[in-house]
Amino acid sequence: MTAPHRSLRLLFAASALLTSLQPLAGCAAPDPPPDEALRSAFPDHAAAVLSVGPGFLRSGGGLEQAAARRRGGVVARLPSDGSGEILFSLDGGGEALRVREVGAEGEAMLADRAVAYRRAGGSSFWTATPAGVEEWLLLDAAVVQRDAPVAAWEVQGGAPAERDGA
Repeated sequence: MTAPHRSLRLLFAASALLTSLQPLAGCAAPDPPPDEALRSAFPDHAAAVLSVGPGFLRSGGGLEQAAARRRGGVVARLPSDGSGEILFSLDGGGEALRVREVGAEGEAMLADRAVAYRRAGGSSFWTATPAGVEEWLLLDAAVVQRDAPVAAWEVQGGAPAERDGA
């Protein structure tokens, strides 16, 4: 009748080993904040993404451009969570467009004058410009593949169109 006792000892030993290894799983350094990752990867270009325009302010569960847009310009309201919808409207007009970035997630982070969201394999940054807003992506090399999209958006209320090759 030694076999059941041996099985119990092995089960206990395996359980003890797994329990002792659990703290090690959390020892990996956390990912740096998106703005630090951008500055580290592209020190000469990070300011063009993070430090331009009037920036954004937290407002009513989202983020809005800090400065009033010129008359007739585009106004963007960013979600407090990356999985939410970005609302684009014309200054003084009603809502015109809803956009959701597939794969963006987590709490919106103010990164200097930009807003950052985490996404699988990187981060997205939104910058306020005189013409509206721009999105910049910082992607790990592993997620970029030749002839394959690196990002996708769901658009309601309009149709995306290329302009000047972009």
